[in-house]
Amino acid sequence: MLSLVASSLDELKQEARAGGRRSTHATLIIVPPALVMQWCSEIKKSCGDALRVNVLDVNGPNVDVQSGGSGNDIIVTTYSALEKPATSKFLASWSWGRVVLDEQQEIRSSTTKIAQNCEGLDCHRRWMLSGTPIFEGIDDLRGELNFLRLTPYAAKHEDGFFDFSIMNHWNQQSEHGLETLRVLGLLILRRSKVSEDARHWICF
Repeated sequence: MLSLVASSLDELKQEARAGGRRSTHATLIIVPPALVMQWCSEIKKSCGDALRVNVLDVNGPNVDVQSGGSGNDIIVTTYSALEKPATSKFLASWSWGRVVLDEQQEIRSSTTKIAQNCEGLDCHRRWMLSGTPIFEGIDDLRGELNFLRLTPYAAKHEDGFFDFSIMNHWNQQSEHGLETLRVLGLLILRRSKVSEDARHWICF
C-alpha cells in the first residue's frame, strides 16, 4: 500500500514541478463537515505519517496551507468552506494534482455556486465518491458529469446534448437511453457494502 502511495506521489510531484510555480502535487478532498475527521483518520490509518495532511478551515486558509501544495500532500476542506470567497479564491489559484468530491450529490445541479466553484478548480484528475450517486433522479448526472468535464455532457459544452442523449430517452424509457447509461457506466467503479471500501462509487 505504502509503495503504491509513494509511486503515485512521485508522479504527481514530477508533474507539479513541470507545471510551474502555481502547480501542486497535493490532492484536494472536499467533503461535508461531518466527514472531515473521518477522512483524516482513514488516511492516518492507511498511510501513517507517509503523507502530510492539512485541514482547511471554513474561515479561510491557515498559515500551513498558504504554501499550497508545496508543503502538503493532502488538503481536506468542506463544501461550505468553498462557498467562502476567500477560500474559493485561494483554492482556485492552484493547479491541483487531484480533486476528490465526497458525497458527490452536493453538486448534482451544475447551476449552484458550490457546483460552479468545484468545476472551476484547476485539475486533470477528478474523482467523485458517494453511496447515493443518484440522489433525486437521473438528472443528477448533469452536474456530476459537468464536474468531470466529460464532453459533450459537460454543461459548458453540451448545448442541450444531455437532454437529447439522456433525459429525453430516459423519460420515454427507450433502449437508447439505457444504452447511453451503460456506456457512462465505464466511468464508474462500484463497491458493495460487504467490500472493504468505505464508499460504493468512485468516478474518475
